[in-house]
Amino acid sequence: MSIKGIVKETSTNDWGFTSYVVSGHKYGSEVKGGPLAKAGDLVEFDGYDKPSKDGSRAFPTIRKGTLRVLPAESATVADLAVKSAPMAVTKDVYWANKESTDKGKEPKIAYFAALDRAIAAVSLYVAQGAVPIPTKAADKLAALQGAIDLETSRFFHNSNNALEVVSNEPQEAPVAAKVAKAKKVVGEEVVEEATDWES
Repeated sequence: MSIKGIVKETSTNDWGFTSYVVSGHKYGSEVKGGPLAKAGDLVEFDGYDKPSKDGSRAFPTIRKGTLRVLPAESATVADLAVKSAPMAVTKDVYWANKESTDKGKEPKIAYFAALDRAIAAVSLYVAQGAVPIPTKAADKLAALQGAIDLETSRFFHNSNNALEVVSNEPQEAPVAAKVAKAKKVVGEEVVEEATDWES
């Protein structure tokens, strides 16, 4: 099998065999001696899985005499380097991706929150006797599922409508502006007006 890639690192063991990390995989050499390529070199070789002496494992190995260092063609080397390098994510890209991901999750979160509220509400209605439950087991299940579905829909739509209403309402004036509105000038005299500060 022909392998082509950039050498990321090399290492030589105590017996004099050099191994090369290429395209994320470590390949051993069948030739003793120093490295034939250095980190950053573009190489090509025939690789195979060499079985261990007992046959229990296989080691990725460079076939003897096939390792070649290729001329550094800038476009080819740059393309291979970009493909093998991890992609850096900037803060702006991270938050943009998070925002688009969260938009897809929001309806699901709202639905499951509505479902949880609906189950709690129906449980309360049944416990208080506010919902009549049929006596047959099959009818009980259908009645409970129907009640939960109705309440889920009600809670879900009410929460969505509430969010739309809140986002469309004008923002409330700050406290300083409320105080200024509370004072009324009559003629040249300042008259204090009663103000409901809770609203």
